[in-house]
Amino acid sequence: MWASRKVQWFCKKQCTGRVVVECRPELAFRRQKGKMAQWRSRQPAACRFVTASLAWKEDCLMKSFSMFSAGCLIFLSGCGAGADDTRKTGNAGTNEQGDVRANANGGPATIQTADDSADHPGGLMVGDPAPALMIAKWAKGDPIESLERGQIYVVEFWATWCGPCITNMPHLSELQEQYGEKVRFVGVSDEDEQTVTQFLKRNARDDQTWDDIIKYTIALDDNQMTTASYMHASGQQSIPMAFVVGSTGRVEWTGHPMGMDEPLRQIVAGEWDLHEAIVQFREQRAVQEALMEAQGELDLAMQSEDWDAAVAVVDSLVERFPDRSSGFKLTKLRLLQHAGLDEQFAAFADRLLQEQWEDPRFLDNFAWNIAVTMSGESRKLELALKAARQASTLTNHSDPSIMETLARVYFEQGLVDNAIAAQKKAIDIQPSNSGLKRTLAEFQSKAAQSRETAAAADQNSGDDQDTQAAEAAKSTDE
Repeated sequence: MWASRKVQWFCKKQCTGRVVVECRPELAFRRQKGKMAQWRSRQPAACRFVTASLAWKEDCLMKSFSMFSAGCLIFLSGCGAGADDTRKTGNAGTNEQGDVRANANGGPATIQTADDSADHPGGLMVGDPAPALMIAKWAKGDPIESLERGQIYVVEFWATWCGPCITNMPHLSELQEQYGEKVRFVGVSDEDEQTVTQFLKRNARDDQTWDDIIKYTIALDDNQMTTASYMHASGQQSIPMAFVVGSTGRVEWTGHPMGMDEPLRQIVAGEWDLHEAIVQFREQRAVQEALMEAQGELDLAMQSEDWDAAVAVVDSLVERFPDRSSGFKLTKLRLLQHAGLDEQFAAFADRLLQEQWEDPRFLDNFAWNIAVTMSGESRKLELALKAARQASTLTNHSDPSIMETLARVYFEQGLVDNAIAAQKKAIDIQPSNSGLKRTLAEFQSKAAQSRETAAAADQNSGDDQDTQAAEAAKSTDE
């Protein structure tokens, strides 16, 4: 669960104002000599991104991940393959977390129906008894010696190097204070005591340390045994990751903590339909396995530069999983551009715009992918601008992520003043987002450099004109 400094820097650099929501400690990819090569560093990592407004992207598209390989296929479209793909209604896009219908009591009678044990695929599943916590040391808060029946727990896995984990801590603290003794939260890190202790002493905001802000228990894993029994056993590969243990002692939900609010509310209220959650978890596990198989096929095709085969892999996923097709289609778009198939890329991009013209979230991702994750004149920035403007119009110019995308497209087109204006609008919508402010500073710095360059050019031009005039005058006198 460790990430190298190089990859942590990569994730931060690529975020470009986005909120990084997950760190994946297993794979990262890079471009090498015009070919995609898998990079396995000693401590590799890769990240997923969502919009600055914390809205889940369609199929959890990475707006900022500019690498390209089968891994990107999984990251771009496979986010829903985890147990966190429960649905809810809301205003943040087409694939938010939550809305799982619940039964009246959330009790064990629901767990035992529909042959829950007869077709168990192995590993830790939603509906299984929660493993014991194997803790080396309690770094903060009251120890949790055992998971007692009648008590609800949230077991969250995190690390001090994980930006998304740290970003989520104030919200977890708010939830702990909201539920009080009804729910006990514990954050489990597999790092050493000194690392975690130093982090807790670190200044967080307004002269407060993280020890001041965090209102729940922090624990140090015992030789990664808790990580193994929860994370590894359930097939989860990214942090932060939360497991809600219900009053019956069973895992009732697992996923990204940002998607936990509504499931946790229903679990506490006794309204959670655990049977439905079990069914969804298993369905998503099957999807994840299919995506992993496709990843291997795409790797081979791209390594051999067999672009027809690579496109066929993505097309097959579009056909197999139509409810996730938006993400796969954007993957295909990037594949065509990367392969240099300019005519096919342009035709497919036009088709996607026509198909998705009324979907602001897709248009946002479409524009961002072209502006940020592609390079060269063939990427069609004019299409990105068209998509970004339409997305902004559809959302009444009120979505900070879309305004940021519009600003980035302007910037890539060299329209720096337009980029600055759009970025300022994004900040007006979400003034607390420091990433948006950093991007604005980047744009303003570029504008200042451009002005200095233009002034120097004007000065040189004026000096040349003076020299020419002096020479002309001298020639006349002679």
